[in-house]
Amino acid sequence: MEYKSRSASISKVFQYFQPSQQESAQTLSESNLIDTLRTDFYSSIRTQLSENHPASIEELQNLIQNLYAFWFSYKDYVGKDPTIQLEHVQQCFWSLCRRHLPLDQIRKPLFAYLKKILSLWSENESNSYLGLEDFFHLCERLRQLGLASELKETFALSLKDHVQTLLYERYGSQWDYGVYQEAAEWIRSELTLLVEHVSFLSTASVHSQLDQLVSKLLGRLRSDSIFDIVLEYPRSSGAIEDLRLAARQPEQRQYLVERFMSTCEKSILRPSKDTSSILVFYVSTIRCFLALDPPGVLLDKAVKPIRTFLNERDDTSKSLVYLLFSKSKNGLSSELAKIPASNVDAASDRNDYLKWMPDPIDAAPDFRKPTDKDIIASLISIFKSKETLIKELQLLLADRLLQITDYNYDHESKNIGFLKYRFGESTLQMCNVMLEDIRKSKSIDEFIHGRKDVSPVFHATILSRIFWPNLVVRPFRVPKAIQEELNKYAASFSKKKNKRELVYLQNLGTVELEITLEDRTLDLSVTPEQATLISLFEESLTLRLEDAAEKLDQSVDIVKKHINFWVHHQVLTLVKDDVYGVRETQQEAAIVDTVIEDEPASAVQSQAEVAGSEMRVYWSFVVGMLTNLGSLELERIHNMLTMFIPPPNGYNRTQNELREFLALMVKEDKLEFTGGAYKLK
Repeated sequence: MEYKSRSASISKVFQYFQPSQQESAQTLSESNLIDTLRTDFYSSIRTQLSENHPASIEELQNLIQNLYAFWFSYKDYVGKDPTIQLEHVQQCFWSLCRRHLPLDQIRKPLFAYLKKILSLWSENESNSYLGLEDFFHLCERLRQLGLASELKETFALSLKDHVQTLLYERYGSQWDYGVYQEAAEWIRSELTLLVEHVSFLSTASVHSQLDQLVSKLLGRLRSDSIFDIVLEYPRSSGAIEDLRLAARQPEQRQYLVERFMSTCEKSILRPSKDTSSILVFYVSTIRCFLALDPPGVLLDKAVKPIRTFLNERDDTSKSLVYLLFSKSKNGLSSELAKIPASNVDAASDRNDYLKWMPDPIDAAPDFRKPTDKDIIASLISIFKSKETLIKELQLLLADRLLQITDYNYDHESKNIGFLKYRFGESTLQMCNVMLEDIRKSKSIDEFIHGRKDVSPVFHATILSRIFWPNLVVRPFRVPKAIQEELNKYAASFSKKKNKRELVYLQNLGTVELEITLEDRTLDLSVTPEQATLISLFEESLTLRLEDAAEKLDQSVDIVKKHINFWVHHQVLTLVKDDVYGVRETQQEAAIVDTVIEDEPASAVQSQAEVAGSEMRVYWSFVVGMLTNLGSLELERIHNMLTMFIPPPNGYNRTQNELREFLALMVKEDKLEFTGGAYKLK
């Protein structure tokens, strides 16, 4: 027998075994060449492995086939020699495969192949084994070559990708009911047999692994959509149930919160978003996360950026108060009607210490477990001080009461009653007086109309002036017929109230009008100013803007807004420059005049308007400083006002209030702001 050098390939080495495997193995053993053969075998395998870089599944299958043939050729020739430790050789061979095979390059075609197999398996529902013979042979050979771990690892990745696709396609937008159990059973029925074949695990173990995979992937699927789930809640309550069952591990819960916060930053916590929509989203977030995690740990983390953003907005208190009184689907009247837990008899909670539970492990250091599910309390806690919120509450209540035309204030009265649980009776004393004024106004109105001295369509709301916020008062010349009714009403009131007098706020109120034109009739609710303006066209078919302003005894700018209202409703039309006429028919030609109807103005001055009005008393001092000293910075103006304005009108404003006032003066074109200093224009 001849023996070639170690560089010869193992296939050539096998050619020299004659006449039988057993005799050849014995000859090698007697010649002390077994170790030489083994070393040559290892070297040949190492060389072939290093030179192979499979880029497709076909190339990979050829490589595995060659390795398989090499191993069994060697095993068949030398395996019968009792002196050869075949198991040791096999372990070395496996080590060579794992060490020198380009595993990273192998995994890519194997991953693609396994995904294809999984799809084929799912598609062939009647016979899942159809067309998979090559796959089963490949799995068996990989195991015999010691690559079972690589097979399992790559199969696990492809299985995860496949299950993720299945869950997304079937349950991605299914939010109205929970699908966790259904999905787990479905994936079991789909993939158990195939996973058993690859992993050689028991059915129970495979079920456990598939359940864990479904839990993880369904939790991730729902977490990726958490922002939209919150938007759709409670219609998305099924998705919340899935998250409650699937997202149990700390890392899953952390991912859920981070995903939610990240999407909030991009989608809703933006300057372009109005505050009311953010508040509505915040309320939905509270409801949604408490359903998901009743202890409130996730909620505590998720809402921090929302609370910070709302706290920094100037109109948050105004928007919140509006929602508290709103009857719309996004309003909070129903939540406000829930009596807070702090006002409920504490006897039912006296044994709560027996129910004590430690905070969850993923709770933040500053976490405070919610004592109840009070959404209103959570909203109120956004503000560091309740004073601003109470002022906005007074303004809104005044505005709503002034819009009432039938003295029915039950909705407002109930809401104020509920708010007393939050702020206390004394804090809302001003609101109580306003409500009482409406009640007394109704009684007085019934008395006056009982005497039948006044037109039955004329009614008034009588205010205790010092208990109401500052109102927007804008006098104008009232039509003679209306003035007569006002005088009659005032006279009857004087008789009822021991000669007390009424002072009318002429621009406040509502007038119900029926406008009859040639081809249509309009029923509109308008302001007294708008009603007076349109009544001028009873005397003349056309009217100049300046003439209308003179007749109303108001500025041209104010009258132009009244005219714009009627142009918008196609009652008036622009005839020529600053001349308007009645539009009797809708087909009537008109000069195009771009009109944007103003938002209905509130009868109550906002806090910013009140502050601006109050700050104007210091304007003359500011003018004097800037005239004598030239440009001045904000801080110096503030210090000089504090120093030189004596009591009783001493300057006691903050620097921020002064900054806002000076910004208003810049807007009114009275000041310039350059280089951080203010100067007169």
